[in-house]
Amino acid sequence: MRAWAGRDDKPGLSFERYRFWAASQVLSMADRAHTKSRIFSILKELEDAKIFFRIERTDAESILISAAVPGERWEIQIFENGEVGVEIFASDGTILAGEELRHLIQRHTE
Repeated sequence: MRAWAGRDDKPGLSFERYRFWAASQVLSMADRAHTKSRIFSILKELEDAKIFFRIERTDAESILISAAVPGERWEIQIFENGEVGVEIFASDGTILAGEELRHLIQRHTE
């Protein structure tokens, strides 16, 4: 197979391989557009419901939206391909005394 010299940024690729690479880049852009749309859609839903949230980037493949409502905290993870996962942390309503904070910290530093 003869190397196709028509692209300076991908030297040595055959024309067929270049076409495959170019098509994968277009699909990747479509995935990113879908993911961006999902993120903004979820943010709008949270804002419309007046739910407090913050956005974090915890790894290279996802964005984490942490939302808080009375008695619950939600971790909404949106992956690069647009897939969404939600983990819910619920409280039983128990409020501990201030000195319990030291015990909690010690438990997690051991």
